[in-house]
Amino acid sequence: MNIAKGHFRFAPVMYLEHSLKYIDTMPQNSFDEIIEKYVEMNIAHPFREGNGRSAAYLRDLILKKRYGRSSTGIL
Repeated sequence: MNIAKGHFRFAPVMYLEHSLKYIDTMPQNSFDEIIEKYVEMNIAHPFREGNGRSAAYLRDLILKKRYGRSSTGIL
């Protein structure tokens, strides 16, 4: 199902698989690359509910692995 919020449409379902494969290959070696990957994951929006929480959790796991701490300090 295609998902939108307000006037913003997330990745169309017909491109979702391709988008997720692309996101999986994105580098995450610097803070900027990690944030770029986080933004792309949020745009892909693969779930009907919980996208923001899932993307933030993924972002924090990557930051924790790379820098030893998350953006929230929780992980």
